[in-house]
Amino acid sequence: MINVFNWFELPASCLVDSPITKSSLKQQEQITASETKLLDGSAIQSMRVVGVLSTGQANIDSVQTDEKSFVEIYFILVKLEDTAYQKTHEPIARLLHKLIPHHCVIITQDMQGEQSRVSLATKLINKNDNRLRVLQKQMNSNPINRNSPEAFFQALAFSKVDKTNLETAYQYYVNVLHNYNLIDLTTEFEVCPYYRTTEMVIAREEIRGYESEIEQLKAELKHASMRDKVDLNTKIYHLNNLIKETKRKLT
Repeated sequence: MINVFNWFELPASCLVDSPITKSSLKQQEQITASETKLLDGSAIQSMRVVGVLSTGQANIDSVQTDEKSFVEIYFILVKLEDTAYQKTHEPIARLLHKLIPHHCVIITQDMQGEQSRVSLATKLINKNDNRLRVLQKQMNSNPINRNSPEAFFQALAFSKVDKTNLETAYQYYVNVLHNYNLIDLTTEFEVCPYYRTTEMVIAREEIRGYESEIEQLKAELKHASMRDKVDLNTKIYHLNNLIKETKRKLT
């Protein structure tokens, strides 16, 4: 069993234990019928706020403008039914990001603690109602387990966080998760500078685009004439070379 939360090593002053009830979420105006159905299902076993970063509790300055708010960062642990974990961890994390105005670090786990992920999301203040938030981008980590690099867990520790303000603190966690998700390309975990991480994320998306094109071309090969097969194979060869070149740049 892996307890991901322990690796955040939050100060005692930041530790809390506050349940999030399904009824409190369902009372919010912006929740949809499908989201209510998700909450009513048996997948969610428990939801708890287990930590909070704020100026008072962590001595980190807040950031508040007309567009964004970093006053508190919530650490939320969600326990999910084992058999429902794969299907529900992402939509449930998204629902919490949407309904909770503060920026959140959401840890989802199955009941056995064998499957774990961390979810983050950047959000802006709704221009029509400053009580609400508009999600910009949700980010979900790859599976976290016993085989995850020790350096990754060490990077999550509070002592490593950029404490300039709560926005930079949250961006630090985003950067760590991006680098964790890039291990399949970089072969090892390392917290790279933000600009370098951004370059690698863009490169990974390019590779995925090339791979998608290759799959489409391979499907066309099954029904192509001999002349067309030569052309399709040439395109596939070219795309594979682009993938190799992009990966070479990453390393």
